[in-house]
Amino acid sequence: KLNFDIKLKAVTLVTLIPLILYFAFSKTTPDLLVLTVLIFYLNFLLDPKYVNSSRMGLLAGFCGGVAFLAKSYVFFFFLVHFIIVNIDYWLKFQKNRKNITKNFVLGLVVFLCISGIWVAVISEKYDKFTIGTAGTYNFAAFGPESSGHPVLSDGLMKPWDKYALSVWDDPSYLKVKSWSPFSSIKNFDYEIKIILYDMLEIFKVIESFSVLSILIIFLAFFLIFKSSSDSSKNKLTLILLTIFIYSAGYCLIFVVDRYLWFVDVLLLLLGVFSVKVFSEEYSINKNVSMLLVFLVSFSFIFYPVFNLYDISGNSEGTYNLAENLKEYGVQGSNIAAGQGYWRDALMLSYYLDTKYYGLTKPLSSEKEISEELHSNNIEYYILWSNESMDIQGYEKLKDLNFDYPKIYRLSSG
Repeated sequence: KLNFDIKLKAVTLVTLIPLILYFAFSKTTPDLLVLTVLIFYLNFLLDPKYVNSSRMGLLAGFCGGVAFLAKSYVFFFFLVHFIIVNIDYWLKFQKNRKNITKNFVLGLVVFLCISGIWVAVISEKYDKFTIGTAGTYNFAAFGPESSGHPVLSDGLMKPWDKYALSVWDDPSYLKVKSWSPFSSIKNFDYEIKIILYDMLEIFKVIESFSVLSILIIFLAFFLIFKSSSDSSKNKLTLILLTIFIYSAGYCLIFVVDRYLWFVDVLLLLLGVFSVKVFSEEYSINKNVSMLLVFLVSFSFIFYPVFNLYDISGNSEGTYNLAENLKEYGVQGSNIAAGQGYWRDALMLSYYLDTKYYGLTKPLSSEKEISEELHSNNIEYYILWSNESMDIQGYEKLKDLNFDYPKIYRLSSG
């Protein structure tokens, strides 16, 4: 819907290849799925038919609902974004207000029907109204009196049920102290500091996507005021508005780069489109214009390529460790780990199909570790350290094909 010619489409698609590869292989999260569905959602909003055909609103609402099923963050994003975009269209296209209103109502109804089913299911499960548990947990875990994630500080925890690999299968059951930024001036001040800090983090993440990210945003703003094409102005405004709204929600809690993968792709599209509009507006030579497009696109390749190189083979050591431990019958047992490597032990547990109880309490003595392991019926203890320990009731596995980490097994005697 950005009217790219075959050359611009080719350059954009080639640039997206390393991005999608990194998104797919870096972590198993819903963020790539959310990105994909929201691109379709935005495509329907950008369609010139949106102000004329009520089908566009229905499809936009459907995509919003599907994206919410992937990640609960989309619920509030969709409501805010969809309402603002439709108000903007309603003000700009006065002759099409009836169709725009119909699109808005249909899109909202479809979205609420899809999301409402899931909201009803999880509200029934948790015996309270909720649209999702991840946001509530994260907000509490980073509260003013919180020590962080309980799995890193509270000692061993039994998985919630026989199907769970660890308590992280559903963090909402973890005990974290809830708080409100409006309960005291101190809490409000704390939330303001979080917002300011996260705004800076978002800036850093956006800059990590491309060194030209901020320049692209400024160019888009410039073209909104200077372009003679109303269609181009509307598209630039919609993309910038989407970037702002999607990023702003994460200012309330905390930011990691994968949360903003959708923004990464939008910045790439915005960059190529802005160069196109700028070239048309100021009659830039086609060869110079394509050179600028290549420059913008190339700037987005460094982030995924460097990160792909950085993560390549990261899990190989853990997988090989799991294969070695299978010879000792570790599969199906209860395992725990020493401090510092919670995620590595979780991956190991996945490969071995064991129950992972997490990390022993920080700064525990050998006696305290032994008591904690025995009280939780731990059969194997993984010590991510070069130093050995004398843990009563546990024997260190010998003749292993590796020296690190140290593996302790519950003594048969």
